[in-house]
Amino acid sequence: MKTIYFFIATVLFVSGSVFSQANIEKQAKRTTKEMSEVMVLNDEQSTKILDINMRKFTAIAELKEKYKDDPTTMKTEIKKATKPFAMEATDIVGQEKIEIWRAYLKEKKKQKNK
Repeated sequence: MKTIYFFIATVLFVSGSVFSQANIEKQAKRTTKEMSEVMVLNDEQSTKILDINMRKFTAIAELKEKYKDDPTTMKTEIKKATKPFAMEATDIVGQEKIEIWRAYLKEKKKQKNK
């Protein structure tokens, strides 16, 4: 686990994205808080989901930078990269709570598009 954090920190430092790291952390915390409220997660689950979200948003940021000139490939790569994080989250909170989260996101998107 320490290796993962070291790797993430190194990649972010080398790319000069200290500002980006702060945004990733803010986004991960905001998303985790929302997920915790919607799915009614306990403290242990919330902590684990925060870790997943940090890693997921870091991976997404790296892919966005890598494929910034190729939006089609970026979208495909992000979709592939985020699937393992979704499966990991399902293992932590269970399929039932993930379905609650998905329904919430679907409704939120529907409300946004009105």
